[in-house]
Amino acid sequence: MKLNNKTNRIVRFFFLVLFVGVLTFLVPMSIGLGAGGFSASEVLQEFGFYQIGLGFLFLIVIAFLIEMFIRKGDEKYGNSIAFSSQGESPAVPFFKRFSQFQLFLFSVIIFGIIGLAVTAVRQTSFIGFRVLEQQFTPVGELFFSSLLIPGAENLGMALVIAVTIVGLRVWARKKNLDKSSFIILWFLIVFIAMAYWGINHLLRYSGLGYEIGAVLVFGFIMGLLTLITGSFIPAVVLHASNNLFFDMQRMFARDNVVLWTIAVLVFLTISYVLIYRKKLFGRKVGR
Repeated sequence: MKLNNKTNRIVRFFFLVLFVGVLTFLVPMSIGLGAGGFSASEVLQEFGFYQIGLGFLFLIVIAFLIEMFIRKGDEKYGNSIAFSSQGESPAVPFFKRFSQFQLFLFSVIIFGIIGLAVTAVRQTSFIGFRVLEQQFTPVGELFFSSLLIPGAENLGMALVIAVTIVGLRVWARKKNLDKSSFIILWFLIVFIAMAYWGINHLLRYSGLGYEIGAVLVFGFIMGLLTLITGSFIPAVVLHASNNLFFDMQRMFARDNVVLWTIAVLVFLTISYVLIYRKKLFGRKVGR
């Protein structure tokens, strides 16, 4: 059964909410309990702190519902909150051709290649972060830190972006703002996202000028990715990739990290081409 545009949009949004919720909270909790990681008080405290992401996710749902019900001016301003609306105005229309899973897989490949390049050149991450000694197996620790922290922190950024967009649309409708001005303001939201990201990491990097500068640049890139694509997915994959490569370099030999990463990327790239070959190469006409 083919869904209408409105129903399809609602289904896409709540599917992403479910997917993000499971990966960010359920999977790390299962790892913490099953692998014994919560026997360390620091790990349990860290997990408890990042549960604030559930509140962020709930408020993002509210922002989505507000934009679903307030339809005035949608022909000019759209109704995306830049969470699950890839390619929808005023995001770049190119990304409308991507399904959520396709965008996820594409992001994993692209940021995996970037992470591989950084790893091959030097043993560091895009940005550093505090290492918390954990009681997991190496694989368990990789999944725990690469899912919980990026998911929860990026939900905070997504909420800031969503609330700013809702406020911008309220003001634009009131002032009858023209579409071009609205699009300009839409992309200027990236600076609000960057400021939030800097404030969110200020305590951790207090007194480290270079580090906080790198954090701001990282926040700017993630905010820009979100507003260009209209999706939560690329930014959180970038953040998760950063954490993953940092941990892998810390726990394993760099040569092994490079070899395993190349193998995984080749597998994912082949899978991507096979799954989406019709979109990539076009459909055959006739026999």
